[in-house]
Amino acid sequence: MRLIYPISFLLVVTAAVVLGSQAGTAQAGPTDIIAAKIRGQGYACDSPQSAERDATASTANEVVWMLRCQNASYRVTLIPNMAAKVEKVESNTDTPASTPGDENKDKAPVFE
Repeated sequence: MRLIYPISFLLVVTAAVVLGSQAGTAQAGPTDIIAAKIRGQGYACDSPQSAERDATASTANEVVWMLRCQNASYRVTLIPNMAAKVEKVESNTDTPASTPGDENKDKAPVFE
């Protein structure tokens, strides 16, 4: 009867080790988390490659990340309890790409 306790203890420890190792592999890094966030907002991010925190652009309540995917790069501002602010970035620089219509933004309207 005393043999049951050591065997059950061994089974509990073995189960904890197995489940603990499986839980460790399921964790995602910031690259995968941020890519999933922007995909949920409708942006394409095929095969996320890296995510780097932009400490100079971040504030206490807004954390800015540069996310690089296979098909595009994004500047992502994460704000608690809100949708992320996403800006597509040109591939060679960290500056936001111009949006359609920006080329005429500073021009005066022409009336004919």
